[in-house]
Amino acid sequence: SPASGTAGTIGDSGDTFTLTAGANLTLGGASTTVTIPSGATIVNSGTATGFGMSDLSPAFAATMSGNMSVAEDTYHKIQFGVEVLDTDGCYDHSSNYRFTPNVAGKYLITLSNSIQKVGSGSQMSYAYSQIHKNGSVVYTTYTDFSGNYGYAIQGTVSGVIDFNGSSDYVEAYAYSNTNDSANIDILGGVYSNFYGVKIAT
Repeated sequence: SPASGTAGTIGDSGDTFTLTAGANLTLGGASTTVTIPSGATIVNSGTATGFGMSDLSPAFAATMSGNMSVAEDTYHKIQFGVEVLDTDGCYDHSSNYRFTPNVAGKYLITLSNSIQKVGSGSQMSYAYSQIHKNGSVVYTTYTDFSGNYGYAIQGTVSGVIDFNGSSDYVEAYAYSNTNDSANIDILGGVYSNFYGVKIAT
């Protein structure tokens, strides 16, 4: 190898170098800096790994096809049964309605849901929208009408959660108390969604 500090050039303008299928190329080692000069372009037609935000999977997004009618004054797991996105098959949209990623890391998880009182009259007292990890609440919203009862609320909560890549899971929950004990609807369609994406290791 050349002496330390030696500068070298490979190829000339217009040259193309091809790495044979199955071969590997390693650029430097620990503490090595690879500089891509201004005006250069990196073209990727394969799988990019280890480039920070280039790999955002596993990821999921789910909604509901219709309203979920439930009793008031009780915490309810929201049954997001319509998958919009599920890159690695980690979201259960048919029974447990939970996201169990198979890659360890930090994930941004978001829940947005609309809760509406059943029947006429604005009698909703207060409500929660919550993200639960392994059965316990980790992020929550809280809306309190303080006696000025409401008819519907939109709760949105988001946070970064660590997953071990095997058994850790998250679920979405909602709760509402009504002054007249009327049931509530957790609205489906465009009104409620649950989603998450890996953002860091």
